[in-house]
Amino acid sequence: MRIHRSAGMIGAWLCALALFGGAAAHARAQEGQGLMKMGESDMSDQDARAHFKVGTSLYEAGRFQEAASEWEQAYALSKRDVLLYNIYVANRDASDLPKAIDALQRYLGTQEPDAKQRLNLQARLTAMRNALAAQQQPASAPGGAANSAAAPTPAAAPEASTPAAPAPEKPAPSRRSSSALPLVLVVTGGALLAGGLVTGLVTQGKVSSIEDNCPKDTCRAGYDLPAARSSARTLATLTDVLLAGGAVLSGVGVVLWLTHQGGASPSEHASARARVTPLLACAADGCVGSVSGRF
Repeated sequence: MRIHRSAGMIGAWLCALALFGGAAAHARAQEGQGLMKMGESDMSDQDARAHFKVGTSLYEAGRFQEAASEWEQAYALSKRDVLLYNIYVANRDASDLPKAIDALQRYLGTQEPDAKQRLNLQARLTAMRNALAAQQQPASAPGGAANSAAAPTPAAAPEASTPAAPAPEKPAPSRRSSSALPLVLVVTGGALLAGGLVTGLVTQGKVSSIEDNCPKDTCRAGYDLPAARSSARTLATLTDVLLAGGAVLSGVGVVLWLTHQGGASPSEHASARARVTPLLACAADGCVGSVSGRF
Protein backbone atom coordinates (compact mmCIF):
# COMPACT_ATOMS: atom_id res chain seq x y z
CA MET A 1 0.00 0.00 0.00
CA ARG A 2 2.81 2.41 0.83
CA ILE A 3 4.50 1.71 -2.49
CA HIS A 4 1.27 2.29 -4.40
CA ARG A 5 0.61 5.45 -2.41
CA SER A 6 4.18 6.72 -3.04
CA ALA A 7 3.88 6.02 -6.75
CA GLY A 8 0.52 7.78 -6.81
CA MET A 9 1.93 10.81 -5.04
CA ILE A 10 4.86 11.01 -7.46
CA GLY A 11 2.53 10.74 -10.44
CA ALA A 12 0.32 13.45 -9.03
CA TRP A 13 3.27 15.76 -8.57
CA LEU A 14 4.48 15.06 -12.10
CA CYS A 15 1.03 15.81 -13.51
CA ALA A 16 0.83 19.00 -11.48
CA LEU A 17 4.24 20.12 -12.70
CA ALA A 18 3.28 19.36 -16.32
CA LEU A 19 0.02 21.25 -16.00
CA PHE A 20 1.75 24.21 -14.32
CA GLY A 21 4.45 24.32 -16.97
CA GLY A 22 1.88 24.17 -19.76
CA ALA A 23 -0.24 26.83 -18.11
CA ALA A 24 2.79 29.08 -17.61
CA ALA A 25 3.87 28.65 -21.24
CA HIS A 26 0.34 29.40 -22.42
CA ALA A 27 0.19 32.49 -20.17
CA ARG A 28 3.50 33.80 -21.51
CA ALA A 29 2.27 33.30 -25.06
CA GLN A 30 -1.00 35.07 -24.36
CA GLU A 31 0.82 38.01 -22.74
CA GLY A 32 2.84 38.47 -25.91
CA GLN A 33 6.12 37.24 -24.41
CA GLY A 34 6.67 34.25 -26.77
CA LEU A 35 5.39 32.23 -29.68
CA MET A 36 2.27 30.14 -29.65
CA LYS A 37 3.16 26.50 -30.17
CA MET A 38 1.70 24.69 -33.11
CA GLY A 39 2.79 21.60 -34.98
CA GLU A 40 3.39 21.10 -38.67
CA SER A 41 0.54 18.61 -38.69
CA ASP A 42 -1.86 21.48 -37.97
CA MET A 43 -1.44 22.61 -41.58
CA SER A 44 -2.71 20.39 -44.37
CA ASP A 45 -0.88 22.26 -47.14
CA GLN A 46 2.63 20.91 -47.71
CA ASP A 47 4.05 24.29 -48.84
CA ALA A 48 2.55 25.97 -45.78
CA ARG A 49 4.25 23.40 -43.53
CA ALA A 50 7.57 24.03 -45.29
CA HIS A 51 7.33 27.80 -44.82
CA PHE A 52 6.33 27.33 -41.18
CA LYS A 53 9.28 25.05 -40.51
CA VAL A 54 11.75 27.45 -42.17
CA GLY A 55 10.27 30.37 -40.26
CA THR A 56 10.64 28.53 -36.96
CA SER A 57 14.31 27.81 -37.67
CA LEU A 58 14.94 31.43 -38.63
CA TYR A 59 13.25 32.68 -35.47
CA GLU A 60 15.32 30.39 -33.26
CA ALA A 61 18.43 31.72 -35.06
CA GLY A 62 17.47 35.29 -34.18
CA ARG A 63 16.52 36.25 -37.76
CA PHE A 64 13.12 37.60 -36.77
CA GLN A 65 12.23 39.62 -39.84
CA GLU A 66 12.91 36.69 -42.19
CA ALA A 67 10.93 34.41 -39.91
CA ALA A 68 7.96 36.79 -40.06
CA SER A 69 8.15 36.73 -43.87
CA GLU A 70 8.12 32.89 -43.97
CA TRP A 71 5.18 32.74 -41.57
CA GLU A 72 3.29 35.28 -43.67
CA GLN A 73 3.59 32.89 -46.62
CA ALA A 74 2.51 29.98 -44.44
CA TYR A 75 -0.54 31.96 -43.29
CA ALA A 76 -1.46 32.90 -46.88
CA LEU A 77 -1.53 29.18 -47.74
CA SER A 78 -3.08 27.73 -44.56
CA LYS A 79 -5.15 30.59 -43.12
CA ARG A 80 -4.27 29.44 -39.60
CA ASP A 81 -4.97 32.44 -37.34
CA VAL A 82 -2.39 31.38 -34.76
CA LEU A 83 0.29 32.25 -37.33
CA LEU A 84 -0.82 35.89 -37.15
CA TYR A 85 0.13 35.99 -33.48
CA ASN A 86 3.56 34.51 -34.22
CA ILE A 87 4.02 36.99 -37.08
CA TYR A 88 3.28 39.76 -34.60
CA VAL A 89 5.87 38.41 -32.14
CA ALA A 90 8.56 38.05 -34.86
CA ASN A 91 8.01 41.61 -36.11
CA ARG A 92 7.97 42.89 -32.52
CA ASP A 93 11.30 41.20 -31.82
CA ALA A 94 12.64 42.68 -35.10
CA SER A 95 11.61 46.15 -33.80
CA ASP A 96 9.35 46.61 -36.84
CA LEU A 97 6.44 48.30 -35.06
CA PRO A 98 4.26 49.03 -38.12
CA LYS A 99 4.26 45.36 -39.21
CA ALA A 100 3.85 44.15 -35.62
CA ILE A 101 0.84 46.42 -35.14
CA ASP A 102 -0.68 45.21 -38.42
CA ALA A 103 -0.24 41.52 -37.52
CA LEU A 104 -1.66 41.98 -34.01
CA GLN A 105 -4.66 43.90 -35.37
CA ARG A 106 -5.39 41.05 -37.76
CA TYR A 107 -5.03 38.49 -34.96
CA LEU A 108 -7.43 40.41 -32.72
CA GLY A 109 -9.94 40.35 -35.59
CA THR A 110 -10.11 36.55 -35.40
CA GLN A 111 -11.94 34.25 -32.97
CA GLU A 112 -8.73 32.91 -31.45
CA PRO A 113 -8.07 35.14 -28.40
CA ASP A 114 -10.36 34.79 -25.36
CA ALA A 115 -11.57 37.75 -23.29
CA LYS A 116 -8.54 37.90 -20.98
CA GLN A 117 -6.03 37.46 -23.79
CA ARG A 118 -7.84 40.02 -25.94
CA LEU A 119 -7.69 42.53 -23.08
CA ASN A 120 -3.94 42.02 -22.61
CA LEU A 121 -3.19 42.12 -26.33
CA GLN A 122 -5.32 45.22 -26.79
CA ALA A 123 -3.19 46.95 -24.14
CA ARG A 124 -0.07 45.75 -25.95
CA LEU A 125 -1.44 47.13 -29.23
CA THR A 126 -2.13 50.53 -27.64
CA ALA A 127 1.39 50.65 -26.19
CA MET A 128 2.94 49.89 -29.60
CA ARG A 129 0.82 52.58 -31.27
CA ASN A 130 1.96 55.14 -28.70
CA ALA A 131 5.60 54.08 -29.15
CA LEU A 132 5.29 54.43 -32.93
CA ALA A 133 3.74 57.89 -32.60
CA ALA A 134 6.58 58.94 -30.29
CA GLN A 135 9.15 57.70 -32.82
CA GLN A 136 7.53 59.69 -35.62
CA GLN A 137 7.63 62.92 -33.61
CA PRO A 138 10.88 64.94 -33.51
CA ALA A 139 12.95 64.21 -30.42
CA SER A 140 12.77 66.90 -27.75
CA ALA A 141 15.16 67.67 -24.92
CA PRO A 142 14.02 66.61 -21.41
CA GLY A 143 12.38 69.06 -19.01
CA GLY A 144 11.93 72.69 -19.82
CA ALA A 145 14.70 72.56 -22.41
CA ALA A 146 12.24 70.92 -24.82
CA ASN A 147 9.77 73.75 -24.50
CA SER A 148 12.45 76.36 -24.90
CA ALA A 149 13.90 74.57 -27.91
CA ALA A 150 10.50 74.05 -29.52
CA ALA A 151 9.35 77.58 -28.89
CA PRO A 152 10.22 79.78 -31.83
CA THR A 153 12.74 82.41 -31.06
CA PRO A 154 11.08 85.80 -31.43
CA ALA A 155 12.52 87.67 -34.31
CA ALA A 156 14.58 90.61 -33.31
CA ALA A 157 12.78 93.85 -33.87
CA PRO A 158 14.23 95.63 -36.86
CA GLU A 159 16.32 98.55 -35.87
CA ALA A 160 14.78 101.87 -36.65
CA SER A 161 16.61 103.12 -39.63
CA THR A 162 17.63 106.70 -39.56
CA PRO A 163 16.03 108.43 -42.51
CA ALA A 164 18.61 109.36 -45.04
CA ALA A 165 19.27 113.03 -45.22
CA PRO A 166 17.90 114.46 -48.42
CA ALA A 167 20.52 115.12 -51.01
CA PRO A 168 21.41 118.77 -51.12
CA GLU A 169 19.74 120.42 -53.99
CA LYS A 170 22.01 121.68 -56.63
CA PRO A 171 21.94 125.42 -56.75
CA ALA A 172 20.03 126.65 -59.68
CA PRO A 173 22.37 127.92 -62.33
CA SER A 174 22.79 131.58 -61.99
CA ARG A 175 20.82 133.48 -64.56
CA ARG A 176 22.77 136.59 -63.87
CA SER A 177 25.49 135.73 -66.36
CA SER A 178 22.96 134.68 -69.00
CA SER A 179 20.90 137.82 -68.44
CA ALA A 180 24.03 140.01 -68.59
CA LEU A 181 25.23 138.52 -71.86
CA PRO A 182 22.76 140.39 -74.09
CA LEU A 183 23.75 143.68 -72.40
CA VAL A 184 27.44 142.96 -72.90
CA LEU A 185 26.87 142.15 -76.56
CA VAL A 186 24.79 145.29 -77.10
CA VAL A 187 27.34 147.50 -75.34
CA THR A 188 30.25 145.94 -77.24
CA GLY A 189 28.40 146.23 -80.51
CA GLY A 190 27.58 149.86 -79.73
CA ALA A 191 31.25 150.55 -78.98
CA LEU A 192 32.26 149.03 -82.30
CA LEU A 193 29.63 151.07 -84.09
CA ALA A 194 30.91 154.20 -82.39
CA GLY A 195 34.45 153.32 -83.38
CA GLY A 196 33.26 152.72 -86.91
CA LEU A 197 31.66 156.14 -86.96
CA VAL A 198 34.91 157.74 -85.78
CA THR A 199 37.04 155.95 -88.34
CA GLY A 200 34.43 156.72 -90.95
CA LEU A 201 34.72 160.42 -90.19
CA VAL A 202 38.51 160.17 -90.35
CA THR A 203 38.25 158.31 -93.65
CA GLN A 204 35.94 161.01 -94.96
CA GLY A 205 38.54 163.63 -93.95
CA LYS A 206 41.25 161.70 -95.79
CA VAL A 207 39.13 161.57 -98.91
CA SER A 208 38.38 165.32 -98.70
CA SER A 209 42.11 166.05 -98.26
CA ILE A 210 42.95 164.02 -101.37
CA GLU A 211 40.30 165.88 -103.36
CA ASP A 212 41.61 169.24 -102.12
CA ASN A 213 45.28 168.41 -102.92
CA CYS A 214 44.56 166.77 -106.21
CA PRO A 215 41.74 168.61 -107.97
CA LYS A 216 40.90 167.02 -111.30
CA ASP A 217 43.55 164.33 -110.62
CA THR A 218 46.33 166.94 -110.63
CA CYS A 219 48.20 167.03 -107.32
CA ARG A 220 50.26 169.88 -106.04
CA ALA A 221 53.97 169.51 -105.87
CA GLY A 222 55.29 167.34 -103.05
CA TYR A 223 51.95 165.68 -102.26
CA ASP A 224 52.21 161.88 -101.90
CA LEU A 225 49.01 160.66 -103.49
CA PRO A 226 49.64 156.89 -103.27
CA ALA A 227 50.34 157.07 -99.55
CA ALA A 228 47.23 159.18 -98.98
CA ARG A 229 45.08 156.77 -100.95
CA SER A 230 46.51 153.74 -99.06
CA SER A 231 45.80 155.36 -95.70
CA ALA A 232 42.28 156.24 -96.77
CA ARG A 233 41.63 152.67 -97.95
CA THR A 234 42.94 151.23 -94.67
CA LEU A 235 40.69 153.51 -92.67
CA ALA A 236 37.74 152.68 -94.90
CA THR A 237 38.31 148.95 -94.38
CA LEU A 238 38.63 149.42 -90.62
CA THR A 239 35.43 151.42 -90.62
CA ASP A 240 33.56 148.70 -92.46
CA VAL A 241 34.83 146.05 -90.02
CA LEU A 242 33.87 148.09 -86.98
CA LEU A 243 30.44 148.94 -88.31
CA ALA A 244 29.67 145.39 -89.42
CA GLY A 245 30.96 143.82 -86.21
CA GLY A 246 29.10 146.32 -84.07
CA ALA A 247 25.91 145.70 -85.97
CA VAL A 248 26.23 141.90 -85.61
CA LEU A 249 27.00 141.99 -81.88
CA SER A 250 24.26 144.50 -81.19
CA GLY A 251 21.74 142.44 -83.17
CA VAL A 252 22.64 139.23 -81.31
CA GLY A 253 22.44 141.04 -77.98
CA VAL A 254 19.00 142.39 -78.80
CA VAL A 255 17.77 138.92 -79.83
CA LEU A 256 19.05 137.32 -76.65
CA TRP A 257 17.56 140.06 -74.53
CA LEU A 258 14.16 139.59 -76.17
CA THR A 259 14.35 135.82 -75.67
CA HIS A 260 15.34 136.22 -72.03
CA GLN A 261 12.52 138.62 -71.39
CA GLY A 262 10.10 136.03 -72.76
CA GLY A 263 11.01 133.61 -69.93
CA ALA A 264 13.00 131.21 -72.08
CA SER A 265 15.16 128.60 -70.41
CA PRO A 266 18.93 128.38 -70.95
CA SER A 267 18.38 125.58 -73.48
CA GLU A 268 16.01 127.90 -75.37
CA HIS A 269 18.64 130.61 -75.20
CA ALA A 270 21.03 128.23 -76.87
CA SER A 271 18.49 127.40 -79.54
CA ALA A 272 17.82 131.10 -80.00
CA ARG A 273 21.52 131.71 -80.43
CA ALA A 274 21.63 128.83 -82.86
CA ARG A 275 18.85 130.44 -84.90
CA VAL A 276 20.72 133.76 -85.15
CA THR A 277 23.21 133.73 -88.03
CA PRO A 278 25.69 136.60 -88.21
CA LEU A 279 27.38 137.25 -91.53
CA LEU A 280 30.48 139.40 -92.15
CA ALA A 281 32.21 139.59 -95.51
CA CYS A 282 35.09 141.83 -96.47
CA ALA A 283 36.64 142.61 -99.82
CA ALA A 284 39.24 145.02 -101.16
CA ASP A 285 36.70 147.76 -101.51
CA GLY A 286 35.05 147.30 -98.07
CA CYS A 287 33.12 144.95 -95.69
CA VAL A 288 29.47 143.97 -95.49
CA GLY A 289 27.78 142.64 -92.32
CA SER A 290 24.32 141.18 -91.74
CA VAL A 291 22.32 139.33 -89.09
CA SER A 292 19.59 136.80 -89.95
CA GLY A 293 17.40 134.74 -87.65
CA ARG A 294 13.97 133.24 -86.89
CA PHE A 295 11.76 134.36 -84.03
